[in-house]
Amino acid sequence: MVTMRITYRWGGFTGAPGYSNFHFEQDFHTGAEWDDTNVAIRAMFQAAVGLFPTGLTITPPTSADLFNTETGELQSTVPLAAPAVVAGSGSSIFAGPAGAVLTWNTGTVAAGRRVRGRTFLVPLSTAAYQSDGSLLPATVTTLQSAAATLVNNTGGNPFVVWKRPVGGAGGLNAPVTSYTVPDLVAVLKSRRD
Repeated sequence: MVTMRITYRWGGFTGAPGYSNFHFEQDFHTGAEWDDTNVAIRAMFQAAVGLFPTGLTITPPTSADLFNTETGELQSTVPLAAPAVVAGSGSSIFAGPAGAVLTWNTGTVAAGRRVRGRTFLVPLSTAAYQSDGSLLPATVTTLQSAAATLVNNTGGNPFVVWKRPVGGAGGLNAPVTSYTVPDLVAVLKSRRD
């Protein structure tokens, strides 16, 4: 089986760059479907653009990696038609390592654990938070709607969480079945999460 990885690059703030990786099952799909998937990811970020600080940019890629699902070995790189850069339009005031997290839920269990994925949305502008430091209900609603934008429009490529091969057990793709946005502030220790 083949998995496609599409990586978006975050920039324009102290601590940049950051990266968001998305995985899709990639058997028997075409270049047009790859481009549709890239557009769907961008639409997710664009749906939350008012939560990102002014000056922040999220850049869609011009290529995607195809790799063997079980081994993780790179097989090829394919070109993508890159949509426009997403530019933050929220308050210019923000805390560099703080934001929110989207949790991608699956129904798959591997090695005795449920397979889940995460996309960190860091940083968010100060307008995304309540006075107690948690996320505003409107922020959670906006991010849940943004997640739905991606889950419901992947261009025919099944959106998955890729579980890496570990200790002799091969990697696998776990189809995303739902998503959650906890009403908690996420803090990144590394920009490559």
